[in-house]
Amino acid sequence: MLAEDESLTAKAGRAAADRQPAPAAVLIPDQGAVIRSDAGAGAHALLTCLALVVTRLPLDAAIEYLPPDKEQALLNWDAERYRQQLTANR
Repeated sequence: MLAEDESLTAKAGRAAADRQPAPAAVLIPDQGAVIRSDAGAGAHALLTCLALVVTRLPLDAAIEYLPPDKEQALLNWDAERYRQQLTANR
């Protein structure tokens, strides 16, 4: 998600400085979302799924973000590595 005073260029630059890929998509508060032109079918499918889930949440729902250790556990999960491998081979 883009911070209020942040640009897309700054966000991508920070990812590069951290040796991370630029985000496939970014949410822009009060405007919507943007997706990279080179995002693959997997990214599009994931974002579509996320949009369908989010639209079902009540407006007053309490959202809890995963702490970094839990996020890393999911990213290193065997099923996730397999999914990434399938996506990379397309």
